[in-house]
Amino acid sequence: MKMNIRITVIAGLALFFFLINLNTVVLANERGDALKSLKNITGYQVTVKIAGSKLKKEGLSREQIQKDIEDKIKAAGITLLTPAERSREPGRPLLKVIITGFQLREVKKFVYNIDIKAYQDVILKRDPETIISAPTWSKRLAGTTSSLEDIREFAKTAVDMFIKSSRYGAGKKE
Repeated sequence: MKMNIRITVIAGLALFFFLINLNTVVLANERGDALKSLKNITGYQVTVKIAGSKLKKEGLSREQIQKDIEDKIKAAGITLLTPAERSREPGRPLLKVIITGFQLREVKKFVYNIDIKAYQDVILKRDPETIISAPTWSKRLAGTTSSLEDIREFAKTAVDMFIKSSRYGAGKKE
């Protein structure tokens, strides 16, 4: 029993120190069907949420990140939809970005997680009468940084990945 506790503590400490030195890890849903699901979507409503009062208190602005993302989407030639426009658009496409994180005061670093997901209406094959909004494409960036500005830049990077996938899914090679 003592050996198991000791191994667990050592593994936990190893993970902690690994995370402290980690910059960014990207986890992706890049299956062929995920890319194909983006085909023929010409616009998205964009929503941004920052979960973690410490990130907000330290100055990470939801409004600024929303603007950054919308600017990138528009520059890529993708239409920004209002909620009313989205409700009329086939599939009701939504691009959702959620940033979570906290500060490790001892080492003056932020641990962050950025989830970016493209949602659209899907029909259940086993029950074609049921239509639900579901993520059909996603990426996650996670890591540590000493700067909130880095988190903002990583959110922009996540959007660049979405744009690239969106173009690829539409058959456009860069």
